Amino acid sequence: CADRVANVMGLMVTPSAFQIRLGGAKGVLVVYPQLQARFGGACDVILRKSQVKFPSSSRLLEILSFSKRNYAHLNQQIIQLLSARGVPDKSILKMMHRALRIAAKIVEEPSVALAHLREMNLIPDSVLDKSRDGGATIDFVMREPFFRSLL
Repeated sequence: CADRVANVMGLMVTPSAFQIRLGGAKGVLVVYPQLQARFGGACDVILRKSQVKFPSSSRLLEILSFSKRNYAHLNQQIIQLLSARGVPDKSILKMMHRALRIAAKIVEEPSVALAHLREMNLIPDSVLDKSRDGGATIDFVMREPFFRSLL
């Protein structure tokens, strides 16, 4: 089911959760493949009583939002956690050097910066698809303070 919804939405990856409205219900639906397998591959939505706000015969599914990939950043807390869990310091230093190399490329090469913003879902495709006279070129993204702060 989630794969079909993601396909209709034109998403490359199937989200693990969707914020929805369905008739008189609203809330978050979580993808649960074991449940689908248990019911013979049926595409069902199971709602909690608390999600149903009012009775409705409508079966229109509205997707308000969906889960997106989130990246961890190598900071002091993460380093301490990794170290406490037995990750060797050499491996942590290797991760740090890799992150610094990527950061340098992002600042130096606009195409790498743009790819990074896209990968992290920090820049909507609508901004990228605008023509030069719309002001959304790579140069604009690299100079614009908001987008620079995302890098």
